Amino acid sequence: QMCPYGRCSPCCRAFLWAGHECCAVLPEFSKVRVPDDHAIADLAMYNYVEMRAHVNSRWFLFRKHVETFLHLMMPKTIIPLYTMVTFTRTRYHKVVERWHWQ
Repeated sequence: QMCPYGRCSPCCRAFLWAGHECCAVLPEFSKVRVPDDHAIADLAMYNYVEMRAHVNSRWFLFRKHVETFLHLMMPKTIIPLYTMVTFTRTRYHKVVERWHWQ
């Protein structure tokens, strides 16, 4: 079954998967969403530490410039974390996996 909204949210997919049975939607949605929830918590903690301790360091600025340069040279291979989180619909746990790979 296709969602009428095209690329639908995990909740919409769970609703379609459950055959529109409300009692089955929430457990399925919860099961699908847990890895993303853990990833969001990890990303929030990383962002807090980065903003608190690293944002004013020269190493941080250098790393950001290198990351930007690599993204410009290889846009499909190297994608900055901020870009993946903000401008894509990639699931958060997949973003974290890719970020660690990069």
